[in-house]
Amino acid sequence: MIRHFARPRTAILAAAAILAAGPVAAQMEIVPDDVIYGRQILMSEMEAQMAPIDRAAIGEEFDLESSRVRASGVSAMLGVTPYLFPPGTDMESTADGDMPSIALPAVWDNFEAFKAMADQSAQLAFDLSQTTDEAEFRTGAATLRAACNACHGAFMQAYESPF
Repeated sequence: MIRHFARPRTAILAAAAILAAGPVAAQMEIVPDDVIYGRQILMSEMEAQMAPIDRAAIGEEFDLESSRVRASGVSAMLGVTPYLFPPGTDMESTADGDMPSIALPAVWDNFEAFKAMADQSAQLAFDLSQTTDEAEFRTGAATLRAACNACHGAFMQAYESPF
């Protein structure tokens, strides 16, 4: 089950706090269920932010300005995503926990490729946030969705979206 924060920006702020902690965070005990819960919150929020962007990609009506803002947020979330996959939060390690991971072993087996895909997607989302032309936005939105799907296909167990 994916849980949601009542305030969408809470997930972004929580991830930023983890990154800002730097060396202190390195000394903290990693609680796999908490880390998985955090990344599920982040992914759920990204999915919600992507909904209007996806509508643009398939030719439906959308608001360009609010979609650009959403793309900027998605870029920031994608930028922190790889750091929410520390060792010990994989499927095998969390199978008996309250929050089993749906991330495939490929994340940890080929972390550099995983991070590169997240970084590329973050850049695509950022570029999309800078786009002022509706036709270009639609094309960029389709490219971003394809990048997301490619990463999910390579690194995530299939699941059914709650949306």
